[in-house]
Amino acid sequence: MLRRAALLSIAFVALIAAPLAVALMPAAALTLVVVDAASGQPIAGAEVDQWIRGIDGVMQTGKLKTDGDGMLRLADRREGSATFLVKASGYRLAEVQELLRDGEHAEVRVALQRARALGGRVFGPDGAPLAGAVVMGGYPGDRPTNPVLRARTNENGEFRFPSDANDDTPFYVIAPGHALTVTTLRASDDNVIRLEPLARGIVRVVMKNGAPPTRPRRLRAAPSGGTIIPEHVLAELAKANGLALADIIRTDDHGVSALPRYLGPGAWDVYLRAETSPDVQRLGSIRTPVRGTRVFTANE
Repeated sequence: MLRRAALLSIAFVALIAAPLAVALMPAAALTLVVVDAASGQPIAGAEVDQWIRGIDGVMQTGKLKTDGDGMLRLADRREGSATFLVKASGYRLAEVQELLRDGEHAEVRVALQRARALGGRVFGPDGAPLAGAVVMGGYPGDRPTNPVLRARTNENGEFRFPSDANDDTPFYVIAPGHALTVTTLRASDDNVIRLEPLARGIVRVVMKNGAPPTRPRRLRAAPSGGTIIPEHVLAELAKANGLALADIIRTDDHGVSALPRYLGPGAWDVYLRAETSPDVQRLGSIRTPVRGTRVFTANE
């Protein structure tokens, strides 16, 4: 009897300890060492944005800083793929990708290059400098909603970034009463950007039977052959003009959208997205300003 009681007690303790054992399984860990590429000296206070997608699909994000030795120790991280965006004043951005595995401690050295000058001036259609225009860019893929680089022009239309970006990085320029301009910037402080006023013209989306979509759809756009404009940019564009995002990208009951009015002169690819789906369908291209109405036929 005593033996049976002892066995039951052991089984009960094992059952209680099982969840604890699972909880204590070793997690992934990582140490980032951020240094100056030329001198090898540690960079204290470097900002690190993290996006870790676990093998279970759960995303772990955060904003952290290196210590006085240029180190950032990360413990108890999910096993999966990690992306780190490292930035420090006076240095170029660096993106690091690493696979994290439970029970392993990785150490990654990040050497930051000194930044080049990056700035310029924004002018209106009349040639006068535009104060309060927003210049932003450096979206790492589709992970964050906010841009990495963002500046607002001063009373002389001047802007300057604390860091620079790759030469092919698209920058989005927004000012009230003006159409969106998408441009790239040279590594200098004398870039010149000219904005144009809001234009006329609309697009209309119909299905293969000629009828408008039965549910609202969202239009997206990209410079011809380029990257689709992040939705966050379009939201800022709408806000600058006293509107909500839906006012410029959502189709109405007739399948009509006024998005072309807010795009600067040039060639654009137009995409359609269902209200509840991230998938996009390329409808075709337009050249702004659109004269009258441009009609697109959607597949579904």
